[in-house]
Amino acid sequence: MNQTNRRGLGWAFLAVLAFCLLAGAARAAYVQPVVDRAKLPLNGAWKFIKSSTLTGAGATAYDDSGWQTVTVPHTWNVVASYWNNNRIADASNSWYRTHFSIPSGDAGKQIYVNFEGAFQVADVYVNGQYLGQHRGGYTRFTFDATKAIVYGGDNVLAVMVSNMDCADCLPDQNVGGWKGYGGLYRKVSLIKTHRYQVSTTNYASSGVYVTQSNVSASSADVSIRTVVKNNDSVGKTFLVKNFVADAAENVVLSLQQWVWVNPGQSVSVTQTGTVPAPRLWGPADPYLYNVHANVWVDGVIADSVNERIGFRSYQLTTEDFVFNGASMKLRGVSKHQETETRATAVTDADLVTDWDNLQDLGVNFVRLVHYPHAELEYKLADERGLLVWAENGHTGSGVPTANGDTINKEMVYQNFNHPSIVFWSAGNEADGIDATSRYATVIKAADASRPVVYASNWQRPANIDLTFDNTYPGWYDGQGTIYDWITDGRRWISESGAGMVITNQNPDYFNFAHTVDRYEPEQFGQLANEVKFQDLFVSRPSHVPAFSNWVFRDMGCNKYKGLINSKGLVTFSNYKKDIYYHFKSFAKSSRVIHVVGPHYFLRSANPSGQGDVKAYSNAATLTLTVNGVNKGALGNGSYKHPNGLVVNNAFLWRNALSLGRNDIVVSDGNGASESTTIYYKGNGSTMPAEGSAKITSLASSNSANPAFYIRTPLKNQYPIYHDFDGTADNTFDVVPSVLAGADGWIATRRQSEPTKATSVSFTMATTGDVYVMFSRQAGVPSWLTAAGFVDTGASGKWRDDQLLLTDYQVYRKTVGGGTRVTLGGTAVDFLIVVK
Repeated sequence: MNQTNRRGLGWAFLAVLAFCLLAGAARAAYVQPVVDRAKLPLNGAWKFIKSSTLTGAGATAYDDSGWQTVTVPHTWNVVASYWNNNRIADASNSWYRTHFSIPSGDAGKQIYVNFEGAFQVADVYVNGQYLGQHRGGYTRFTFDATKAIVYGGDNVLAVMVSNMDCADCLPDQNVGGWKGYGGLYRKVSLIKTHRYQVSTTNYASSGVYVTQSNVSASSADVSIRTVVKNNDSVGKTFLVKNFVADAAENVVLSLQQWVWVNPGQSVSVTQTGTVPAPRLWGPADPYLYNVHANVWVDGVIADSVNERIGFRSYQLTTEDFVFNGASMKLRGVSKHQETETRATAVTDADLVTDWDNLQDLGVNFVRLVHYPHAELEYKLADERGLLVWAENGHTGSGVPTANGDTINKEMVYQNFNHPSIVFWSAGNEADGIDATSRYATVIKAADASRPVVYASNWQRPANIDLTFDNTYPGWYDGQGTIYDWITDGRRWISESGAGMVITNQNPDYFNFAHTVDRYEPEQFGQLANEVKFQDLFVSRPSHVPAFSNWVFRDMGCNKYKGLINSKGLVTFSNYKKDIYYHFKSFAKSSRVIHVVGPHYFLRSANPSGQGDVKAYSNAATLTLTVNGVNKGALGNGSYKHPNGLVVNNAFLWRNALSLGRNDIVVSDGNGASESTTIYYKGNGSTMPAEGSAKITSLASSNSANPAFYIRTPLKNQYPIYHDFDGTADNTFDVVPSVLAGADGWIATRRQSEPTKATSVSFTMATTGDVYVMFSRQAGVPSWLTAAGFVDTGASGKWRDDQLLLTDYQVYRKTVGGGTRVTLGGTAVDFLIVVK
């Protein structure tokens, strides 16, 4: 008998013994072993330079002392410069460099550099050695840096990133509807492992792929494929042990298998078993199990990888979506991974906030568009029981490519085990139909357990299990009316929405006027969404088995004012629009009451010369009180569109406002209520004075720009000016603390428009402080310094008419009672606050 056979028999004996021991202790608690594997974030200082011509910066000794210091995640694009320059000016190559150390005691370990995302072509160097290139902006990639590492010394990681068009990437061009911002916009880490390991470089995944089948409350079949790698110079026998444990780490399934792995090679090991009586994962109970993949070599544990899974079954038919044996109507939103201030270089806190809001909204389904998202988003979906559509980034007109195939495999393998993912998407509105069809085949080959879908605006590619539709009835030209939603017959909806800008308002709640990209009032967006929500949640929920509203959060786009797509249920800055609460009133069982338009602080009359009050609520009845006067109770279902369509969870009181201040309370009679204050000027340019206000005799020098005193606190994200017609989109970001407790503020029209420039005069009723916030200028306006105002030192950002975050300053003066104050007169954005 040769040595190999003797060794094999010895290991076989140990395997039988181990199996018996494991079988007898199947419900024992799993104990996490101590192994070499560690993930170390490279989130310290990085050096950065934007240059399309620089070369040689991968060298260890390259002098980067003159570069900008940044932290990663980082993008060199910002929302404003990208969109306002038509997406071309910020196309570039850029370089990143950072230093790290590896202890000498780690000699012999494998060292990898791991990138969660770089947009969109990255060339990676460690200590001057070129590790390779990754092409594709939204999937993770890992390079083995072991041979380049200096153990016990300084190491230099250098990355050249290009955000220019990439013909074989996904997307294959910088499309106009959304943007991949250039840079290392997701996390970068070092991974340390033993030379014998669960593979770290298998499509930058965990190396562990769990497929479940025949799932029910009584049992679930499990197949675990583990890719192991031998980085040694000699062949080794690996013992692969896989454990499935419940949330308390009680082992419910133990599997093991021996496998010979040649030097420098990887081997895939598949093990199967059955878990009895699994606790099923879903929105009502997002219960997660743990899968622990362990690698033993020479009788010693070498590596351990942990994954989480949830047991669930679902079936997609042309008529319905069945989840864990019951019909489920998917009601959700489409979501980008982008914020106003950080673009795509979002923080974990940003993402958690988004998912907190998704959970608050009450969705059970999230379409993560248009590309693979950060791993944290899928984890958050797992933990919260929200079902997910994961998309591959294909939105262009290009042909299929080998690298496109790789990106699709990366998407699938990197996210294989997330129970939240129920659909893989082969693309969105992509004119490259042949590419869509091929990528669908690639996805199915990588994971046959999930259906492959597609979001279409006309295309019908092959190899798709179900094609969803993007539809915008009544919004774009040629799209009919908002009521065509009810009759057009489309059932599986991947997108539908309408623009809603919080500084675009109309006093007539049934005014259908809008101009795409120029005037997008909330009132029209409310009407369009009310039709859909009534159909989806009340009238015919079976008519549409799956629905994703476009979009959850406003995002950078060359649409409204060339800067944003305004169809979000929340603004780019994360302020909840009114329609958010209408959706929530259907999706949540808890009480929802919302007075529509608290940010619409100064209102004109509707065509009937009246001021109305609207609310969203899931209460059976709501009572309105204005300035202490009961305006009556309305029953749920009393609200109708002009064509007679009844819309639940909406209430409208006609002719409820009085000239001047209106303190509004809506209540359900059972202790739940909401209040706000609205000013109403009717059809005039004046309002009754408030006797207790700190100013009197308010006047404006420009009859085209009347001034009104608003005695409410300044609020984050609220509009500043009272012209709500799309010509004054100025809003606060975060109100400075120096203005906390103010008595009120003077609202005018946008003064930076020369025809609206005005001098504002008023008399102080009592001694108080007058503050002037103004957009930072090359010099302080002379009328401000001439009046004796001084700098408070407070500054920050607010939005100008183009929705761009602009610096402001705050000046102050203490003014005695009876003093007449005159401020303004030049074309500059400013706001007067009295405290």
